[in-house]
Amino acid sequence: MANTMQFNGFAFRYNPRKIEIGYSKTVKIIDMPFSAPIIQELGVRPRVIKGEGELFGADCIAQFERLQAEFLRNGSGRLLSPLCPPMYAFFTALKVIGEAGPLLLRYAFEFVEDKEAETSMNTQYAVVNGRAVMPS
Repeated sequence: MANTMQFNGFAFRYNPRKIEIGYSKTVKIIDMPFSAPIIQELGVRPRVIKGEGELFGADCIAQFERLQAEFLRNGSGRLLSPLCPPMYAFFTALKVIGEAGPLLLRYAFEFVEDKEAETSMNTQYAVVNGRAVMPS
């Protein structure tokens, strides 16, 4: 886990004041006549990381523009958070909330875990001096 929240090349100057990590499963319910329904557990869904925070200082708009540039990039990136181990995630939502002043900008964000990148990350390795080594 990281002390400071980061996504790709962007390090949050101040950690968001609110971070939520959501876990859920996909479940299918099949109604059966004259008996109890059948419930099928289809698997764990990707984690959803949401939060809110503030950007402070005379450069708060420039800070937001750097964050927005990360949002506009395609693909997933490495997400570091103080609440969970590093993961790859898609940056799926970013918005300004409330009234922004000259020295303060409030924002909200959402990331969705990239389970496919997590799987490929765990299976990649390099061979160094004849030994398999996992990348750091």
